[in-house]
Amino acid sequence: MAAAAGSAMPYFGWSLRAFADASAGDRLKIGCIGLGGMGIVDARSHARRGDVVAVCDVDSRHADRAKNDPKIGKGKADAYGDYRNILERNDIDVVSIVTPDHWHVKIAVEALQAGKHVFCQKPLTLTLEENQLIRNACKKYADKVFIVGTQQRSTASLFLRAVNMVQKGLLGEIKKITIGIGGGATGGPFPKVVPPKELDWDFWLGPAPKVDYIEKRCHNDFR
Repeated sequence: MAAAAGSAMPYFGWSLRAFADASAGDRLKIGCIGLGGMGIVDARSHARRGDVVAVCDVDSRHADRAKNDPKIGKGKADAYGDYRNILERNDIDVVSIVTPDHWHVKIAVEALQAGKHVFCQKPLTLTLEENQLIRNACKKYADKVFIVGTQQRSTASLFLRAVNMVQKGLLGEIKKITIGIGGGATGGPFPKVVPPKELDWDFWLGPAPKVDYIEKRCHNDFR
């Protein structure tokens, strides 16, 4: 039975080469929202599997950098400051969301509503209420793929191999597990200053509480 089902299933190459060799009409059209440090890394990875046709960031410096990156926008992608410009486009198949955490669920739900497949960075939610919102959206738009960027945890040669070893009992009886998650940076107090002209601070805050701009509240140090 399994062999018969397998033979009836069309073969699809999952290698990066298979994606790279796809004809232009078959390659996914991708819109990247949030292009700071992690956003740039993810966008370059996405561009190996499809064409990044639009980039968006509330900091125009980030959007321009991604637009002109030879591995992302290649100077051809459209650059926006408002993520809704990407969701409104009918030619975009997949949306990548690599914004600060407080924007994840809102943009992800709206992207599903707009008919897009979604990649969203972790942490996906900040509250149990947000968790329920995204779960309901994924059920409602079940024809769309939704994936969270859990990074190395989805790498077959690392975490999945370790899980398999534990489940098969190869490590014997597990009696103790020690976990290290590291610590965050400390410092301050930090001065309130005028936001850079390239940054839309109010839009960066979005659904978060309104606070004065402090450099360490934004971009790489926002947590």
